[in-house]
Amino acid sequence: MKNKLILSIIFIIAFYLRFDAYLLNNSFFTDEVLLAFNTLSKSYLSLLKPLDFFQSAPYLFLVFTKLIVSNFGVNELCFRFIPFVSGIFSVIVFYKLCNLILKTSLSKYIALISFGLNYQLLFYSQTFKQYSTDVLLALLFVYFAIKYNNKIQTIKQFTMFGIFCTIGLFTSFPLFFVIPAIFITMFILNKNKRLKIIYSSIYPITAIFIYYFYNLRFVKNSTHLLNYWTNGFDVFSLNMYKNCFDFLFFYDHFHILLFILVIIGLYYTFKKNTMYFYIIVFTLLFGLIAAFLKLYPFENRLILYIIPFIILLSALPIDNLPENIYTKSLVIIISAIFFLSGYFNFSKLYITGKISYLRQDVKPLLKVLKTNKKEHEKIYIYYSALATYSYYALFKDIPKTSLIAPTIPQQETSSEKYLINDLNHLTKGTYYLLFIKGTNTYEKDIQYTNEWIKLHAVQLTHITLKSACLYKIKI
Repeated sequence: MKNKLILSIIFIIAFYLRFDAYLLNNSFFTDEVLLAFNTLSKSYLSLLKPLDFFQSAPYLFLVFTKLIVSNFGVNELCFRFIPFVSGIFSVIVFYKLCNLILKTSLSKYIALISFGLNYQLLFYSQTFKQYSTDVLLALLFVYFAIKYNNKIQTIKQFTMFGIFCTIGLFTSFPLFFVIPAIFITMFILNKNKRLKIIYSSIYPITAIFIYYFYNLRFVKNSTHLLNYWTNGFDVFSLNMYKNCFDFLFFYDHFHILLFILVIIGLYYTFKKNTMYFYIIVFTLLFGLIAAFLKLYPFENRLILYIIPFIILLSALPIDNLPENIYTKSLVIIISAIFFLSGYFNFSKLYITGKISYLRQDVKPLLKVLKTNKKEHEKIYIYYSALATYSYYALFKDIPKTSLIAPTIPQQETSSEKYLINDLNHLTKGTYYLLFIKGTNTYEKDIQYTNEWIKLHAVQLTHITLKSACLYKIKI
């Protein structure tokens, strides 16, 4: 009864945090807008091919989103529905996996609280990107493999498993590492079923070749993406792993403690749950190989799917406390410092309102334009604000006339030259200047704009929000 009460409280907190984040209905940030444009503008079949605007997302993730938006409307909540639902169900599947891996109530509580309160998992459960779905599907496939490994016996069952894996590959990129890891693990541990396992693997292997031919081979050749994710390809740099840790967790400055707990967790996993050990090790290995080959970066949000597995490994030492009182005390102290610091950091920031899921605060500025703009006043849209303004113009009543399009810089490093040239061509009158961050040139160009206004115009209004600002000037 006591266990059920504690678990119920943890689940309520985890679900509440995800509902709270989703229902905030924050403004889309630029990457969400660009992915939304791809979803809206492309046919269901063409979504299989490389996307525009340097975006990339799994085919079925986009297809299901397009179906939802087509039936329920173009708005943020519809676009973010699949990540949100994935965030909710990932908590449930994570707990089920805990029951397979962990044996004590304490270790399950620790793992579930850590998963439920993880900021990045919360953030991406309310973001129109595929990373929350990656987490759910990675958990689901690992859980399924461990739970039903011994129950898959017949050719029909192996056929269904192969088809199940094939569908998964069109839904999540990290499954390109998880699914091969599962098949190799099953091959190693099931000597009497190896021919059936090889047969079953033909289905996902075929899917990998199809996806690579139509999509991934083109993405791999994108200079922009290779440059953007360059840090995620440096697998021999300790700094890469430190940056990943800092991004994935709230446990500030405890990298060594995490390393100790994970190493101990791997030891116990190898000893007591060999299948889980092999799956996790092979998944990480394939992810690092892909990063080394510059196929998929091992960095930040792209590796969100490893969070639950790191949490499970770091909770295992609590699950297997040694008999020696000194060693036991040391493990308890290390675990307490590591986990409690994470809970404390999150709780403090959440209670004080410093937890933010907002990347760009655009909608209040659009409301100002809708309410205050007079017919004779014009709007100059900064070049990285074009996509966001165009998206909201689809379904919000914002000005669609008297818009001045910017000059798109041929080289972003000199974007200020194009900006100043645009501003110099403005004639006498009243203007709104809308800036939204979509590139690394935003802060620099804001400074140049402020200097230009001091010399050439009268500033009537200046509203600065998160990664967005609006000027009203008179020339």
